[in-house]
Amino acid sequence: MDSELVNYFKNLRVARKKLSRTMESVMKNEEAMYKKILTQERQMSREDGLNYTDEEIEANAMRQMETSPFRAALKNAQDEFEEALNIG
Repeated sequence: MDSELVNYFKNLRVARKKLSRTMESVMKNEEAMYKKILTQERQMSREDGLNYTDEEIEANAMRQMETSPFRAALKNAQDEFEEALNIG
């Protein structure tokens, strides 16, 4: 087998494993992180006297989740996997 092809499959396997581990981490941690952010948002709303509605608090939490470390790692792993696919 051609050494370039072997390297392609090795790189693809490494990228797939990283993506798989990252997805597992997101699935394991995302819900707890969301609940924590919701709690913090509610507390800050009360302390600051802002009296946000539940919908506003949930929207704020979702905006923060979009830039969470877990989602950033997932995006990075997805990009690396796509790059590994496209190199071949």
